[in-house]
Amino acid sequence: MHDQYVKGLLKSLFGSQYKTQMYYTGLRYGGSSAQIDGVVVLPEGEIAIEVESRVAKQARGAILDLFFHRARKKLFVIVPKHMNNPQALKEDAEYILNKLRKLRPDIIFKVVILKGSGDNPKPNEDLKILEKAIAELRKISIERSG
Repeated sequence: MHDQYVKGLLKSLFGSQYKTQMYYTGLRYGGSSAQIDGVVVLPEGEIAIEVESRVAKQARGAILDLFFHRARKKLFVIVPKHMNNPQALKEDAEYILNKLRKLRPDIIFKVVILKGSGDNPKPNEDLKILEKAIAELRKISIERSG
């Protein structure tokens, strides 16, 4: 329910540029595969997006799926529903992604915490948070290439 809420927001922001099909969201590990929540396909590149509302231990696993997705730009969206401390999870996610950057120094990432959830939607606030995060990822990408 919570990931569907965020996917709906992303669809309203990006329309057909927001993709959830396996072709865009799938990734392979050694003997298995995984799927992230979505990808925004833009002229300057893809932005991989993972949405997490579960407990921190499960969220840290989702960070790995996001990291290993082929897109260089990544957005980790925290829906503050089933976790004790969303801010601590944000700090953990940033720490983990910074450490993993040693494996892929070219990645650009952003971690955001939404205000609403699937059962307590706050679309006006959350649309602004998502729009700002994507704009920042796009800007960083343009600055680095220019």
